[in-house]
Amino acid sequence: MSCSTTVVEVKLGPRSYPICVGYGMCGPAGAQELRERLERHLGKPRDLAIVTDENVAALYLDPMRERLRQAGWRCEGLVVPAGEESKSLAVVERLYGRLISMDMDRGGAVLALGGGVVGDLAGFVAATYLRGIDFIQMPTSLLAQVDASIGGKVGINHAAGKNLIGAFHQPRLVLVDVAYLRTLPRKEITCGLAEVLKYAVLAGEPLFGWLESRIEELAGDAVDTPFRGADWVQTVASCAAIKAQVVADDEREADKRMLLNLGHTFGHGLEQAGGFRDFSHGEAVGWGTAVATDVAVRLGLLSTAEGARIERLFARAGLPTSVRGYSVEAVMEAMRSDKKRSSGRLRFVLPRAIGDVAVVSDVPGADIAAALRCRLGDESR
Repeated sequence: MSCSTTVVEVKLGPRSYPICVGYGMCGPAGAQELRERLERHLGKPRDLAIVTDENVAALYLDPMRERLRQAGWRCEGLVVPAGEESKSLAVVERLYGRLISMDMDRGGAVLALGGGVVGDLAGFVAATYLRGIDFIQMPTSLLAQVDASIGGKVGINHAAGKNLIGAFHQPRLVLVDVAYLRTLPRKEITCGLAEVLKYAVLAGEPLFGWLESRIEELAGDAVDTPFRGADWVQTVASCAAIKAQVVADDEREADKRMLLNLGHTFGHGLEQAGGFRDFSHGEAVGWGTAVATDVAVRLGLLSTAEGARIERLFARAGLPTSVRGYSVEAVMEAMRSDKKRSSGRLRFVLPRAIGDVAVVSDVPGADIAAALRCRLGDESR
């Protein structure tokens, strides 16, 4: 039986939508709740394309498709290869073809069932097919549940960089069932915790201290350990509330929403330097946050004690705070293609205290290089 669901509202006027966080709502016991929420926010059942990847499809596609068909939805599953490589124009083209073969019109909708890659890809397809159709986010990874599924940023990659092609297209509904976390490998839980801890740095207390008190338990919560459903609902809902407020204040990343990129400029540089193969997004963000913290301490923006406290929490979660095998030059070159540049300059999100971060444009190159050298090990010297 599904537990009580926490609802967080993303307030965007006529494009407002709820983030529903619970345990079991997308499983067999939650069939009635799922049906009611879909009909409340999308109206009567209609054509629905479920976009998912091969890994998620093997676990959840058939049961979800049958559940939705029983509720009256005419749905098909559109399965893509798992991994970042699916965020490409070639895959988008194939998905357009599938929607056309379904005779999908503007009354149809796309449901993204999967992690951040699936959400970005499916959302981009929904944003551009017939100049935009409805879509629903049903995230199955921790990283997607607390971050990627919320806020309407959708897109695909280009050879020159990650997420360079995209749009803002808000979902009609985000359904977060933390029960999906039960089948994640421990590494995926750890990667998602990078975004959870990012929110803790942004928001400060009480979330930061609450996570300090139980990070090892959450980091170990995977398929082979007892599941902490109530803790996960609280964790995910807390993060969702923070992001919902930021998105409501700054939907298109003109100002405040840039703060959500803490750790991302450095992290994307590492991801790209590794060809998007060596590190997951979460691992890269964890490492990137350590670099940003180091830069902030070097600039005198952040105290050494608070910098150490941030780094310690990320390390306790199992996230890398230093890596080896990359040069400063390789990461810097990758960072230069970052989409968050302004007038050709990189903008960095740096912590000034736990609960206080800022966007800084004019960071001396020597400080960036020194921080990178510290976090990349002896091979970068």
